[in-house]
Parts: sequence; C-alpha cells; structure tokens
Amino acid sequence: MFFFPAISLRTARWIRPQTRGRLFSSRKGQAMKLKLIALSLLLLAVPSVCFAGPFGFEAGMSRKEIIDKLGAGAVVSQVGDSVTFNTAPTKSAYFSEYLCIFDQNNQLDSVTATSKPLKTKQAGEDLRDEFERLKSALAEKYGVPLYTAGSPASGTKWEERIGQDFTNAVWDGGSPQAKTSHIEKIILSIQVGTAEYGIFELVYYFDNWKSAL
Repeated sequence: MFFFPAISLRTARWIRPQTRGRLFSSRKGQAMKLKLIALSLLLLAVPSVCFAGPFGFEAGMSRKEIIDKLGAGAVVSQVGDSVTFNTAPTKSAYFSEYLCIFDQNNQLDSVTATSKPLKTKQAGEDLRDEFERLKSALAEKYGVPLYTAGSPASGTKWEERIGQDFTNAVWDGGSPQAKTSHIEKIILSIQVGTAEYGIFELVYYFDNWKSAL
C-alpha cells in the first residue's frame, strides 16, 4: 500500500485501494505521457478563469453536483465517502483519475489527482526531475512549499522504496490563491509502484476537511 509518511492525519483516507492493486505493465506511450507534463505544468501555474478550485473542483461541492456536472459515465468507483472520476471539470492531460472525498455533510473536502503509471530508470531520476518541474509550477501559484521530504540521495535504488512515496512536497493554505480556493493543504508526491514504474499524486485539502476527522 502507498502512504505519506511525512503526514499522519487521515492516513487511512489517503489510501486508494481501487488503484493500488493496478498492474504497472503497459510499456507504450510513456514518452508521450512525460511530454504531457509540460502542458500540465502550464495548466497548474495559470489560474482558471471559469473554475477557481483545483481542476475545477470547488470546496463544498456535493457528490450529486459533481456527478451531474461530469456525467455518470465519469464515475470509476464509489466507496463510502469517496468517488473516483476519470475526468474533472478542468481536466489535466497528465492526471488520469481524480479521487473526491466528502465530509459528513456531503461536501467535498479533498481531491487527489493521480497520473497513469510512468516508466522510470533504476534510480527514478527522470521522475525526480519531473517532480521538481511540477513543484516549481505549483510554487508559481501557491508559493514556496513548507518543506520537501523523502528525497533519497543520488544513487538510491528505486526498487528499495516499492510501496512507499519516493519524495513529497507540502504547501499550506497561506497564499492568496489558496485562500481564494479555500485550500488548506497541498501534497505532491511520487509513489513507487514497481521497480520500473511510478505515479504522481497531487492532493488538495479544502478548509473543511478536518470536520471529517
């Protein structure tokens, strides 16, 4: 299973069983997926005119409101207080799934965007390079992260961290853009899937997420 060791709150709700068991077997289209990162960085760095929230998801949206907006065909799965979608109101070409979690009042309190499996070299250095680019794009919008943790020294074997996050960066909600979108916390991470593949996860926590603790 994957988890964020740097953050302990709501760890159980961060785990995504419907995606953790996926097979990282496809070897096609990896170069194209990495090329799409450049476009995604631009989308992340520039605030949307029509939708203020991340990927067009707004704090407090109801489950029904999102399903009505995206269509029932966009629902991948529904488990308890969560719904996974294969698209978003403002979809990123880089991320393939969007996990929405709702509080006890059925109001959206967090969104987790997940990329498709990306092939990497033995030490994961190419994904680390993309992680730095993605982090820089987020910093343009939300400011410098509070901290970056878990970055192993150069030469650390990627396969030694299977089932863990390889590195992560954390932002608080202090920036003007975060406050406008009611965002309290952002976490960007690389998750190690297999010796050859990893995924990116980008989590946005809205200011009502603590109500579900």
